[in-house]
Amino acid sequence: MTLMKRIKRVFQAEEKGRGLRMRLYGRGRGSVYDPVFGICCHFCRQKKLCGEKDCKRCCNFDTDEPCLGKTDCSVCHSSNGVFCRACLKVRYGEEMEKVRENKGWMCPHCIEEKGIKPYWICNSSLCLRKRKIAPTGIAIYRAWEMGYKSVAHLLMDELKCANKI
Repeated sequence: MTLMKRIKRVFQAEEKGRGLRMRLYGRGRGSVYDPVFGICCHFCRQKKLCGEKDCKRCCNFDTDEPCLGKTDCSVCHSSNGVFCRACLKVRYGEEMEKVRENKGWMCPHCIEEKGIKPYWICNSSLCLRKRKIAPTGIAIYRAWEMGYKSVAHLLMDELKCANKI
């Protein structure tokens, strides 16, 4: 083994330990920004390692393993279907555990494309701008005050009402 390979292996081991400590014991929802091994959430666009203790990808820095803390759309498998736990809950009212159990889970883009839920759209700022709709910003508090489970449910009702006029 060459000297460079040995140095790289030692560096990776040190990084793995440091990254695991930061992910599991650090502040900030148990996730750590990582430009190499992190996966970008479509909504918040944060390229982070997840905070799941048993995630082989984020714990072992193994890019061949799936990330347990991010979604994967069963239809498109694209970056449009990748959401972190926090965005999935607040923006769409879904729990990561239920998404993981549901092998047929679809992202908002695919749900809209297949016409499964009328008015159910991706409410990321990028996608709303493409539709010429103003981004919602931090709308979860308004949604909760109005009795909605998530921002997506609030938007769905607003779009329904707008089309009735």
